[in-house]
Amino acid sequence: MYQATVTDREQHKQTNRQTGYADLAARRSEAQAALEGLRGTPSPDALAAARRACQALRAQMIDVEEKYHAYRAMPHEADAGEVGAAAALAFDEDGS
Repeated sequence: MYQATVTDREQHKQTNRQTGYADLAARRSEAQAALEGLRGTPSPDALAAARRACQALRAQMIDVEEKYHAYRAMPHEADAGEVGAAAALAFDEDGS
């Protein structure tokens, strides 16, 4: 925990802030708008815009997943995951 809160604090704060969720929400909104352009008989431009929006959304989803893995790799997050897994295991063994 010392490493997370003192030694590597700035790096961890940066990782916490750069989740990609805001960009994901923006790409989703763009894809939803493009979907509306596909209602009825879509024009070739509407199809191209929808394809671009879909590709951008997929790329942002991959970016968020990569950032999540970096977040989970931080020592204090890995420790938290282990604590949660141990608690779940203890609960299951208890039969509760």
